[in-house]
Amino acid sequence: MKRSIYILCFLILGTFLVYPLFYVVSQSFIVDNKFTIEIIKAAAGNYILRTSLIKSFSLGIIVVFLTSLIGISLAFFFYRYKFKGREILKVAFFLPLIASPFVGAIGVRQILSRFGSLNLILIKLGMLKNPISWIGSGFAGIVLLQSLHLYPIMFLNISAALNNFDIECEEASFNLGATFWQTFRKITFPLLLPGYFAAASIIFIWSITDLGTPLVFDYPNIISVQIFNHIKDINTNPVGYALVLIITLITLILFVLTKEYIEKTPYITGRTKRIGEEKKLDRKGKIFLLLTFFLLIFSLIPHIGIILSSFSKKWFFTVFPSEYTTEFYKTVFTHHLTKTGIFNSLFLSSAASLIDVILGFSIG
Repeated sequence: MKRSIYILCFLILGTFLVYPLFYVVSQSFIVDNKFTIEIIKAAAGNYILRTSLIKSFSLGIIVVFLTSLIGISLAFFFYRYKFKGREILKVAFFLPLIASPFVGAIGVRQILSRFGSLNLILIKLGMLKNPISWIGSGFAGIVLLQSLHLYPIMFLNISAALNNFDIECEEASFNLGATFWQTFRKITFPLLLPGYFAAASIIFIWSITDLGTPLVFDYPNIISVQIFNHIKDINTNPVGYALVLIITLITLILFVLTKEYIEKTPYITGRTKRIGEEKKLDRKGKIFLLLTFFLLIFSLIPHIGIILSSFSKKWFFTVFPSEYTTEFYKTVFTHHLTKTGIFNSLFLSSAASLIDVILGFSIG
């Protein structure tokens, strides 16, 4: 039985992981059945591609930083405080994961653009004279959408790590005279590093490989868009495969360095357990609770914009749609292309999830 499982895992991983990597390598170094490094040199020597690569990694780092700031803060708040509706609110913070960033970009543009709903409200209230674009440049919009979409991943991982955290470690640090930030830097955060790096790795890779969001914002200076543009040509440009290889190698190096750092850090352990009492909301807790509500509402702006847009027949220079319709929904459920698209999406995502679960349990 075990042998059959191992063979199945080997076949699946070989087909969908090893073969694609081998194909990318072959396309990056072999031209007319001859080995060459000219493709790699051409990719590395192109100014636009180098700039796109730098911006992609800058995007990943910024998104990881922002999601860390939001996710860690939320995880500690829900870990420390006990209040009515806490579990419901925790579940609500996973709603941003429902819609992908590039879908959310459509809703955000309708609300946060120069003549979007927010500016129109502020102008009517006399708080703004000249409309401004809240999402700024295309790069800022991509950062915003990805951060709002991906912070629940950080929140989930840090929350799971905190459930195995011994609060007495912190109490001992405070008793020895350490400040909050000293304790967090030297005691708390190092114990959370495995969970943090797991989330950060997912977010970073997701961010730099996201294709839809840069396309919606018409921002081509991202490596995923450059790869797409090179590979979609009728005569496939091998530089696209070289870019895939470069970004794969850089990501792999970062992953290995992170893994080595975690394994060499002696005070990291997964054998702690949660000990300590949850506090009732004090003044600081109430202020942070209010901030969490604002964050949740802001996170759902893309979804609100999508929902309103789906019902709007006319929405131009008004806070809300001036005319509503359900015709778009009728089209979605009657047109053969949309029906096929919905079925394929549900079938493929379900099949992928099932395969991932089977592989995860088998390999683990």
